[in-house]
Amino acid sequence: MKVLITDRNGIIINYLIKELNSLGGFDVFFFDDDLDVTNKSALYGFVRKIKPDIIIHNLEYSDVEKAEKDQVNALLINELTTKFLAELAVEINAKIVYISTAYVFSGTKNTPYEVHDDREPLSIYGHSKNDGEKKIRKCPKHFIIRTSWLFDGKNDFVSKVLNMAKTSGEVVLDYDQVGSPTYAGDLAKLICQMIQTDRYGTYHATNEGSCSIVDFAKGILSSLNIKANVTVKETSGKQLGIHPLNITLSKNSLIDRGFSLLPSWEESLTNSLK
Repeated sequence: MKVLITDRNGIIINYLIKELNSLGGFDVFFFDDDLDVTNKSALYGFVRKIKPDIIIHNLEYSDVEKAEKDQVNALLINELTTKFLAELAVEINAKIVYISTAYVFSGTKNTPYEVHDDREPLSIYGHSKNDGEKKIRKCPKHFIIRTSWLFDGKNDFVSKVLNMAKTSGEVVLDYDQVGSPTYAGDLAKLICQMIQTDRYGTYHATNEGSCSIVDFAKGILSSLNIKANVTVKETSGKQLGIHPLNITLSKNSLIDRGFSLLPSWEESLTNSLK
């Protein structure tokens, strides 16, 4: 089977390739580096030539703060390109996996968000991903996976925390938030389980357990026996207002559809740092 992955540079890529190779029977393709994914003719021509059986759409404009000032490009990537891929998935009868985000929610709920809770995004990033979800739902064979705090221990929040601790002896975070870390290796395994089924729909997928982002940073340091203070700097109301306070996601959707829950975030963090 042919699998097209839309972002070859994402945190999850190496894990997806490893899982697909271990399963066998999958030929993996990526967008060409010079492909203009916002150009309908170019994108349609590229995908039609490959005619994948499965599209894993992980390409996104992910910088939450920058998207507020660069709205045009954020909307082009997160909405328009997703619209094109959704149309193509219908045309070629492909399964499509869309990696979405907890930022589609407002963060005001005191309990974990269920998949069908009202979506009231605070940011351009959240709005654009929510609109992307709407496009994907027009495909009969879709998996929408909302996740949060994706890490692999190399080029992500984990490495940012470690670099700050090493250079200054202090970790200063931009804002506080409550959610669940998600190890890229665990999410890749789940995606590869899903694409072998027809259990289509919207899912929440993070590692088990929740914490504040401050406690996540402290957990990273503790796992490596590094001592450093962790604080949250004062931010403007505007900057703080685009980050939902609570992005904890309920995993009832996985349980209800017969998928295994991911390990605890502490366990996966420890394993990723070994």
